[in-house]
Amino acid sequence: MKKLITVALASMLIGCMAGMPNNIRQTESTFDGSTELSMEPGLVYGSTDTFSGSAIQLGLFWNTKLKDKIVITATVSGLERIENNNSLLFNIDGEITSLSAANSLTDYEISTTGGIISDTSSKRFLTTRTFIEKLLSSQSVKVRLNLAGTYADGDFTADKASAAIRGFHSFMQRVDATKQNI
Repeated sequence: MKKLITVALASMLIGCMAGMPNNIRQTESTFDGSTELSMEPGLVYGSTDTFSGSAIQLGLFWNTKLKDKIVITATVSGLERIENNNSLLFNIDGEITSLSAANSLTDYEISTTGGIISDTSSKRFLTTRTFIEKLLSSQSVKVRLNLAGTYADGDFTADKASAAIRGFHSFMQRVDATKQNI
């Protein structure tokens, strides 16, 4: 009985970690042997205030075939259409940079966890390693995701629990380590 409970708890913990913000997974493609890294979206808080919420989540994807290109996945709660052109904007120390979506259709996901139904919308944006490093080395980075008829804003530099900025740092370290082993 103890073994059964231990196995059940371990399975739940592993299942929970897979969807945890900033969790980084490394896999090897069976198709072409490339190494792939993906980061579960981390939170972009509304502000640095203690009790601010999170409207936007940002994740990352990279594989050895992309070289110095990195994919940012922007996610919002709810079934929202994310715009295509210049829809992910970053205000980096007062300089605004916009990214256009790599895919024209918004990805929608509806999931159930513990009886709670949640829905999210996401899009992918292709960028460069240099851009990610600029985000990480800047003093102030604000984020805006343009949705159909509205937008969501956040503070990328709000370094709190499960914040995307923490995951981005860890992800770039993993990219560097993976490149050294190739």
